[in-house]
Amino acid sequence: MKKLVITFWVLSTLVLTSLLNAQPYGWYSQTSGTTSNLNNVKFVSPTTGTIVGQSGVILKTTNAGANWFSQTSGTTNHLFGVYFLNANTGWAVGDIGTILYTSNGGNTWVTQSSGTYYQLRQITFLNSNTGFIVAWYGTVLKTTNAGTNWVSLNTGTSNNLLGISFANNNTGFAVGWYGTVIKTTNGGANWQSLSSGTTYTLEDVTFFDTQVGLIVGENGTVQRTTNGGANWAAQSSGTGNWLSGITSPHTNFATMIGELGIIRTTTNAGVNWYSLTSNTGIWLHKISYVDTLNGWAVGDYGTIIHTTTGGWLLPTAPSLSGPSNGSTCISLTQNITWAVVAPPVCTYRLQIATSNTFASPVLDSAGIINLNMNIPASRLNNGTQYYWRVMAVNQVGPGPWSSVRNFTTTYPTRRLRRHWHCRQTTRS
Repeated sequence: MKKLVITFWVLSTLVLTSLLNAQPYGWYSQTSGTTSNLNNVKFVSPTTGTIVGQSGVILKTTNAGANWFSQTSGTTNHLFGVYFLNANTGWAVGDIGTILYTSNGGNTWVTQSSGTYYQLRQITFLNSNTGFIVAWYGTVLKTTNAGTNWVSLNTGTSNNLLGISFANNNTGFAVGWYGTVIKTTNGGANWQSLSSGTTYTLEDVTFFDTQVGLIVGENGTVQRTTNGGANWAAQSSGTGNWLSGITSPHTNFATMIGELGIIRTTTNAGVNWYSLTSNTGIWLHKISYVDTLNGWAVGDYGTIIHTTTGGWLLPTAPSLSGPSNGSTCISLTQNITWAVVAPPVCTYRLQIATSNTFASPVLDSAGIINLNMNIPASRLNNGTQYYWRVMAVNQVGPGPWSSVRNFTTTYPTRRLRRHWHCRQTTRS
């Protein structure tokens, strides 16, 4: 019996490992078990996360979303915001001033008094005691005792607020309707209005530090600041679709989502944005990353998508530049060139061999960071035909090899008279 148990354990482990390794690249769908709109998601580790949505829906996973199970929220009010400090302690907020609290990972949820009937949109905590909620009509609620009491702050605006982000314990930003941006530098005691440079609705905000931040919203709006919100510059998002959520789990890395399954990511704090394939046309509302690889996004009709590669796919095959196929009289230290492959390519690999099977390459160089490489001396011989190809490698893994080209190296000087074509080519 003991042997049987051990064998079953080994087989189970192998199957699980195989399933994990078989996960597709980029973004792929997970089964939520509901058709309700899902409004927000928060993961505290690569395995444990919670989703909230319409009609009081709360879903939880402890295996990275392979399975989601429903929790009893005790409310039918729509839920829009969720935040967890750790696997056990968390809050959910929503319509009619709803605040729910759990201390046991959502096994049970209890109501906290918000003191308002406004729609609560997003929640964040700075530590185990201090948290903030943004809501309609310019409302910001603050707690300093883990939600036992929530106090309404004077924000100076009556516009609906939809998103909030704190750069540290003192400096925070909230955004909302009509391009509203407000800022605090003393933990919410005072708020000042900033000019966002737009009148579009702003859905979400994230800050990398006290100076550099991004806001997203209506009509594909992306605004960026590098001076703590004193000035905002419009960024090219590459879309006119409504952007609903943004997250930045790591310095310079951020991903935004929105209408029609749009996903854009940046690796340089918003200077450039690149399109990712979401594999859905559903409106995505909010997104959560635990690092730069593992992320989840949720949206309408129970949609959940997940990535273990930062949303990136394997790189495509590089396009070769030079030398051209069939070239002759090539230098023994020729500069080999190819075209750039779309981000996030990290390095390239070049192979040169005397056979198009590349069984025994005379050069196999990996980790090349440029789009060219000079062949090292003493690798090639005169008057010999060689084949070459290039591969791109990114954080996901190696892509396919390029097409194969060949060239023939130059002949020794004493033999040039016997190879007039080579001599002519050398002079040109």
